[in-house]
Amino acid sequence: MEHSEHYPHVSHDAERMRRARNPELYLEDLTDLAAREDMPLMRYLQIYHGDLTAEQTAILWLHVEGGMSKQEIADALGITRQSTQERFDLIQRKLADALEEDS
Repeated sequence: MEHSEHYPHVSHDAERMRRARNPELYLEDLTDLAAREDMPLMRYLQIYHGDLTAEQTAILWLHVEGGMSKQEIADALGITRQSTQERFDLIQRKLADALEEDS
């Protein structure tokens, strides 16, 4: 029986730490998505929600267009689920504020 079968939480923690050191996605690469005009969501966000940072736009794109859950985004970027949630909360507030301004 393998070590991971006896201690699955240790394997999970080791994998989480590995991802934190070596994220699968880098925000620098994702922010290049914000410059792409051939992606309708990105173009919409650029035009109507210019107050979102390139990082926020990329994270939103991963969730909406990429179909990634918040946990998957956290794992891919090598950040915690809580950090991802905090970023989503800020994005949501910015989008809500923009809607209120338009009303």
